[in-house]
Amino acid sequence: MHLAAEMPPAKIGSRGLMELRIARKVAALSGIPGDPSSSDDAGRGRSWLVDYRELTTTEITLGGPVIPHGDTPDGGLFHRPERGGRRFRHVDGDAVDYAPIPNVAVQAYGPDTKAALVLTGANRVLEPVAAAVRLALDDISRKVDSPSLAVAVGLCLLQEVFAAQPILVRNGVQAAHIQRALMLPGPDLCRPNRTGRALSRIEYGGRIESKIKHSPQHLEVIHSTWDSVFEHDQYDGRGRLRGKPARLLFNPLFGFEQNDTVAATGQPEHRTLLIAMLEDISEALLTGSMAGAPLSTIHIDDPAQGPPLAEVVVPRQRQVELIVASMARQLAPMPGRPIQKGQVLFLPELEVARWRASDQLTRRAVLLAHYYTLRAAGWFSGMIKLDLRRSREDCADRCRRLVEAADQLLHATDPLGDQIRAYAWGYMLQYQATFGGGAELYPKLTRVLERLLRRVEHGDGGKAILIELLPLVLDNLRSVRWTVSTGLAAGPDAGRLTEDLQRWWNTARQLRDELIREPAERSHLDHGYARFLIDPVSDDASLRRGLELNDEVSASGQDAAAREGRSIGLRMSYLARLQGHVEALRRWTDPAEVREHAQRAFEVAKALNDHQATWTFLHQRVDPSEPGKASYDGAAMLLLVTLARGWLAALRSGVLDESMAKEARDGAERAADTLRGYLTLLHGRQPLPPGGHAGSQLDPLRDRFAEETLEQWRAWESSRPAGSDRAEPSP
Repeated sequence: MHLAAEMPPAKIGSRGLMELRIARKVAALSGIPGDPSSSDDAGRGRSWLVDYRELTTTEITLGGPVIPHGDTPDGGLFHRPERGGRRFRHVDGDAVDYAPIPNVAVQAYGPDTKAALVLTGANRVLEPVAAAVRLALDDISRKVDSPSLAVAVGLCLLQEVFAAQPILVRNGVQAAHIQRALMLPGPDLCRPNRTGRALSRIEYGGRIESKIKHSPQHLEVIHSTWDSVFEHDQYDGRGRLRGKPARLLFNPLFGFEQNDTVAATGQPEHRTLLIAMLEDISEALLTGSMAGAPLSTIHIDDPAQGPPLAEVVVPRQRQVELIVASMARQLAPMPGRPIQKGQVLFLPELEVARWRASDQLTRRAVLLAHYYTLRAAGWFSGMIKLDLRRSREDCADRCRRLVEAADQLLHATDPLGDQIRAYAWGYMLQYQATFGGGAELYPKLTRVLERLLRRVEHGDGGKAILIELLPLVLDNLRSVRWTVSTGLAAGPDAGRLTEDLQRWWNTARQLRDELIREPAERSHLDHGYARFLIDPVSDDASLRRGLELNDEVSASGQDAAAREGRSIGLRMSYLARLQGHVEALRRWTDPAEVREHAQRAFEVAKALNDHQATWTFLHQRVDPSEPGKASYDGAAMLLLVTLARGWLAALRSGVLDESMAKEARDGAERAADTLRGYLTLLHGRQPLPPGGHAGSQLDPLRDRFAEETLEQWRAWESSRPAGSDRAEPSP
């Protein structure tokens, strides 16, 4: 949507005219209409979303679908009269000069004619988009200190290209696969044929000179993006970096080379191989061509007036996880700015003045690159394998600057501006609320969300954007509502927040049901909605519904963990379930309900405590043995608080038997002791690691939650009967 290509303008007599003519026809066949008054050769304002498998070479040369004999005109553009010879006729009449591509020109494209024509056209149509993406990613890759972060942003930009013209990109990738399959490098063949033996044309050495002059192999928006961010000739003969490279580097093959001179022969290949890997993974993730790849969903709307509109729901984070997991070990540290485990990611600043004179596509691409850098920093801070941090203060500051940049670089009505404002103000509001402020942002955020919703209601697109954006914003607003309920923040009004959140969650779930049919791809929204329902501010009916929904989400998470090893999502599901059962035990006193929720709180606390990733994650965050390692992490704090309160709630119920009560007490003691040590450390002054950046500050909200939890633990310890772990005899 934001990085949409346009119909290339007709330039009669210009260089590369044939390529341009092909591009215009491919654009119309891929959902990109031209001006009705100046596109006789490319649909006359019409466009189609064609299936590559059904598309014919003839239809590419004509620039529109052919109506089969005997069929009524149903969207096709050309037909061949029953007694009118071989020439195709345009549905708008014989006066239309549709300028078909002549056969003599078509024969120069191959080895697969259809694939070569589609790929040639797609590359020409996407040229401006590819240039904008390269500039934006170059800006990021020269500033970040994590090469994996640059790769994540690169994939996010390619996802945006795919979302803006999914059929063009999908057909281009399919054509590239066909071309590369037919152009595999042949063997290093030498066949002099000194005897003059007659060779068949299909034998090696028997082929006559090819007439093919145009043989594209890559969808350049993908290939050139990755090729542009890696340095050439990175190392000298002694294995040291040449000069001061500013872009990404690959890890050399040191340690994998044979101790043999044979290994040192041949053409350089490692950089080319790395780019090919990134290209293959990107194509597979965007189009689902790799088995098991998280699939995007394409939903096509057909308005009464105007061309068809494709909405694309991209499983963005899961695709980023896969490309980072596949490529992280291949990437060398950034020269001059390496980041080590436990350190805080550097977030680049957007230089508005540098981009003010750029074209609209480039300005959008740069804003998107910085937007996804902020989001990816959040994803990376939760990845145990990378063990990196982000600073909430830096994120809030960059969000503010991103809004200012959007105000200066975009038109007032550009939907990307509202998307950025919604995300940024949502983050800033929850951040400021934890320190007691932020209320003034809520009216502005509300107006932005309502504008985005009105665009959808008016048929201007944006459904897929809202499916992704709303859960991010609403989870931040859920945190704000929680903060307001404690009295730490004076506003916005909790009642209004509840009404707005419920309405916006209903919208998000309705859009999801409309666009996503696969149940396994729909459950991710339920996790955030369930967390909203189980908050202490919610009423009893909402809490019960939230508990039920949490059980459903956990079942889905258990399936995913068993199939794919995606255990972190399951851990987060356990965390939400435990919070729900703790809240239920706080509210309800019916003996049957107390027994049910206490038993389940114990089971979930045990599952969360025993989860292999739980204490690995916590030790990374709270280990004070290295400077900077114990920087504040709100997720770690919340995990410790929830574990301690979950064990305590089950203990206080009095329904656990002796062995269960002992396990619950041991679990609560471990969580409370770790929390106490972490809090003591955070209240002290933390030295920075050499070359590191400052981490997040402990906010008053989580400080209060932690202190209240420790007070609950002290009260339990002082009140329980001597020598017993149970509050009272079991009923």
